[in-house]
Amino acid sequence: MSTITAQSAIQKVTDTLYAPFRYSGVGIPEGVQVSEPGWIYRDTNTGLLWFKKTGTAATGWKALSGTLFLDTTQTGNIGTGEDTLQSSTLPAGILKDNGDSIRLLVVGTFANNGNARTLKLKFGSATILQRSSTNGSGAAIPWQIEATIIRTGAATQKLVVRYICWGDLAGNESLTYTTATQDLTAAVTLAVTGDATATDDIVKQMFQVELMPSPS
Repeated sequence: MSTITAQSAIQKVTDTLYAPFRYSGVGIPEGVQVSEPGWIYRDTNTGLLWFKKTGTAATGWKALSGTLFLDTTQTGNIGTGEDTLQSSTLPAGILKDNGDSIRLLVVGTFANNGNARTLKLKFGSATILQRSSTNGSGAAIPWQIEATIIRTGAATQKLVVRYICWGDLAGNESLTYTTATQDLTAAVTLAVTGDATATDDIVKQMFQVELMPSPS
């Protein structure tokens, strides 16, 4: 005979109450899922929840904030040349309203040697951060990239990128404002790359992408 705990009982009631008011499918619901306002949709591809804000057709869906991608696997460059340390593709239409934004956090390390190396952050076809340096500190050096990408139109964005690198490295902190013209009706890839001399001169330790919907 199975034992029913308070937690399992609450979960069962919750599932019973909300199951009829919840859709799910692969991809975003905008333009696909017909619904009355107030219903919830779960994208099984990203785990992201959407709220039906307006209308009774397949439009008027609003994404709720959440993590789109997270990877904490250590990944380094391999030998000479540029290598992709991590990438994540934003689904087409994920930034559907002006003011919707993406927040990115990337953390890694530079190896303890004097090799030349170049770290890049790319948003679609645009390189939005590039830092070249050598590590003369005598120890492995941590670095961090924070980026916010805000939709201002279907193919226009405003971006703020902050770079921090602790240690004896030139240009160890910067804050950059720029704009981009990526087509958000198509999928767009975020990627961090490393171009160095020896394997693991540049190592990615974590890579996180979060969606921050506009307030309206």
